[in-house]
Amino acid sequence: MSDLYITVSGTKRLLTAGKRHDKNIVVEASGGDGHYDAFWDAFQENGNRRKYNWAFYGTNWIDACYAPKYDIIIEGAATNAFAQTGITDTKVTIDISGATNTTGLFSNSAAVATIRKLKVSESTPFTVNTFDWTTALTDITIEGTIGNSIAFPNSNKLTTASVQSVIDHLKDLSGAASQTLTLHAAVGGSLTDAQKAAITAKNWTLVY
Repeated sequence: MSDLYITVSGTKRLLTAGKRHDKNIVVEASGGDGHYDAFWDAFQENGNRRKYNWAFYGTNWIDACYAPKYDIIIEGAATNAFAQTGITDTKVTIDISGATNTTGLFSNSAAVATIRKLKVSESTPFTVNTFDWTTALTDITIEGTIGNSIAFPNSNKLTTASVQSVIDHLKDLSGAASQTLTLHAAVGGSLTDAQKAAITAKNWTLVY
C-alpha cells in the first residue's frame, strides 16, 4: 500500500495505517492517534458533513485507510458516494434518510460485504443502480421505512437476516400505489412462503 498524506494547518503529514481495534484505525505515525483525529475531523467536518458525493469512490479506498469517526449522514444527493469502493465494511451507520438522489450510491462496489446500518425514510429514493453489482453484499441492516422501489439485483449472498430486515422495513402500501422489491434470483427463490406473503400483504411487487 502506498503512503497516505494529509495536510493539517498547512503541514503535510504522513499517515501509516497500523493495527485496527473495533472500528477505528490506530495511526502509528509520529502524531499517534492525533493523525486519525486530524484527518477524520477534517474530512467529516467534525461530524457535520452532509455532502458525500463521490467521497469514497474508487478502489483506492480500502479497509486499511477507511475508518470514519462519525456516522455518515447524507442530505441531498448521494451520487456515487461508495461507487466502486474497495472497502468491505461501512463500519458506521450510513444515514440517507435525507437524501434526494441515491444514483450509484453503492454501484459496482464488488468488495462491500457489510453495510452495518442503512438509515432510510419513506421519501428516500432508490434509483435502479443504487445497489447494482454489489456482488459481495452479505449483511445489511435497515433502519426506518422503505417507501420506494428498491433493488438488489446482483446481491446473491444476502443472508436470511438481511433479507428479513429489508422486508420488515417495507412500508405498508395497502390502499396505495404498489412499489417493487427486486432481489437476485437465488435470493428470491429461497424466500419462505411467509416472507413472500408478508411482501404481498404490504402491497409490494416481488421480482427476482
